[in-house]
Amino acid sequence: MVLTYFSRFSAWLQLLLNLELCC
Repeated sequence: MVLTYFSRFSAWLQLLLNLELCC
């Protein structure tokens, strides 16, 4: 389903954002 894929993508995006903010 598209929703699950979007959810996974969102999680990845937040992870990358956290890395950029922390480092």
